[in-house]
Amino acid sequence: MSTLAVVLVVLVVTVGSLAFRLVPLLGLVVVPEQAARVARGAGVAAMTAMVVRGVLEHRDPGLPGAGVVAAASVAVGLAVATRGRSLGVVLLWGLAAYGVLASAVHWLT
Repeated sequence: MSTLAVVLVVLVVTVGSLAFRLVPLLGLVVVPEQAARVARGAGVAAMTAMVVRGVLEHRDPGLPGAGVVAAASVAVGLAVATRGRSLGVVLLWGLAAYGVLASAVHWLT
């Protein structure tokens, strides 16, 4: 996924999220419950798609099995997230897992 595509996805999700929050506050229109329920998952769905694509396309010539290391790091982050931790904690655990696993692969090869 190109940098431009990532920026565009983030901008669209941000603008959509702001619109869904601001329009009802301004009293311009009432957002139907069905639309609000669908919109709640849109940001998470977009971020999930970017993470999955990033892991599938992850390449590092200096790290054998870089895709496997990235997938394992995302799995660690997912495990932490299912325990109800904040996004910052999830990211720190994922980054730490990537660092430890990449170091282990370098040490073993």
